[in-house]
Amino acid sequence: MLSVSQALSDGVTFGVWTYPGSDSCSGGAFVDGVDMRPLDPALRTQMTADVLALRPNGDTPTAPALRAAADELSKRHYAAATIILVSDGESTCGGDPCVAVKDIVASGVDLTVHTVGFELSGEGRDQLKCIADATGGGYHDAQHGGELIKTTSAITTRSLEVSVRAPAKVIGGGVAPMKVSVRNVSLTETATDVHVTLGFIEHSEMFRRIAPPVVRLGNLLPGKSAEHIWKLPVATTENQVEARYLFLAASGSGAYGTHERTLTVVRRGAYNDVAGGLLAALLKDPATKVGVFGDSYASGEGAGNYSPGNEHIDRRCHRSEHTHVAQLFGPGRTHIFACSGAVQHHLFAPNASSMPTMSQVEEMSRTDVVLDAAFVSIGGNDMGFGALVTECVLPNEIIIPSARPAPPVVLDTECGKQDVSANGVSIGEQVTTRRVADALAALTTQLPKTYRQLYDAVNAGQSVAERGHEAPLFVLGYPKVFPEVVGIGCGEFAPREVTFANKLVKHLNRTLQSAVNTAREGGRSI
Repeated sequence: MLSVSQALSDGVTFGVWTYPGSDSCSGGAFVDGVDMRPLDPALRTQMTADVLALRPNGDTPTAPALRAAADELSKRHYAAATIILVSDGESTCGGDPCVAVKDIVASGVDLTVHTVGFELSGEGRDQLKCIADATGGGYHDAQHGGELIKTTSAITTRSLEVSVRAPAKVIGGGVAPMKVSVRNVSLTETATDVHVTLGFIEHSEMFRRIAPPVVRLGNLLPGKSAEHIWKLPVATTENQVEARYLFLAASGSGAYGTHERTLTVVRRGAYNDVAGGLLAALLKDPATKVGVFGDSYASGEGAGNYSPGNEHIDRRCHRSEHTHVAQLFGPGRTHIFACSGAVQHHLFAPNASSMPTMSQVEEMSRTDVVLDAAFVSIGGNDMGFGALVTECVLPNEIIIPSARPAPPVVLDTECGKQDVSANGVSIGEQVTTRRVADALAALTTQLPKTYRQLYDAVNAGQSVAERGHEAPLFVLGYPKVFPEVVGIGCGEFAPREVTFANKLVKHLNRTLQSAVNTAREGGRSI
């Protein structure tokens, strides 16, 4: 009750009704001095002493108490009232409390009863739910004292909770994605005409165009949320800038909430410093645990010393402690979920051609490890990179014999001839080989969703609370297949094929970078 009185504004008429009174089935009465008076500091002080002096005797005459409270309110000429009924047991006398409250409503009293069951179950819980349903109120469980305080306060509080997902650092000249979520904390009242405003308190010159500065979210029902994403153009800077900003949410019903944070703007050439700073902090902490997801480049294909059970030729993942991430962090801090041959959907669905019978994300969820960061290499197999390289290794012409008198069938398998000349000079900047261009276009659309889905999986459940922050997702690019030398072949690869393979990798990595920029727009640390 004390927490409720503190949550209410001065001037709100407030009373505390207790039961039983002088005998076990009495309807009770108002606490002396706290009998529907306007709240002010003096009343709160008096009420504190009065409430702390109360001593329960174990009886629960819920029905008589509801009737007596309704009669007293009618005598005081209240046409409507809201009651918060807190109980830790089922009604012990005086009839069915649900029937009693229905009779009160039928008599013309505009009564709303919100009920809270304190460590309550069974018949007592059913009674309180029925009372709340009959009066248009809500029933709420509280399993301990902290929940009881939080629940009763939320019933009476007009407040909006503002949470923000935004990067801690952005690059000058780029775009800062900022996602704000506004939740109506009240469990009983609708927050009407909710709007949220974004403004910069310091260094607003770095964000000259906030469009729109105010966003209307409409009405928020009790406990419901709404969100909006800003994509703010960032001015260029030669020096690091700490820009402080504020989100202010307010409603026509008087509820409000704020959230203040700082956004660091770095010069464009310092992008590697942002990711590098995160990596440095992770590497420095000996307790860091990282996860590796994706395809053969992430699992360690070709590095040898594969994990037991993953060396079968046809059903393999080829997870090696010599993969690049494990070499950075050490095998003891690295958990490899990546699998050779994986494409995007194998992150979230089983790969029938590999050893595990579950997806990479499910495999992670079955461990008891809370990851501090995740690394992913994915997209090469979706593009069909392996098949393209295989074609390049094959002879430029394959002659398939046929029965006479028909001539033999000749298939030209020379790869990259649309994009690279025979002497290894690239023809134009873009990839024009149709199936490659189509695959890159598909990845541009698919990868942002994949990155977000993986990021959310790594940060699901209690993981954020356990580590105290969201784990970043590092997207790994693909290495060049050959040295960047024009006009020179390599083994079975002709000069054209060498240049074409490198060109594919370059455009694949550009696609990954573009997808990362898109995926980060929701405020995720990718």
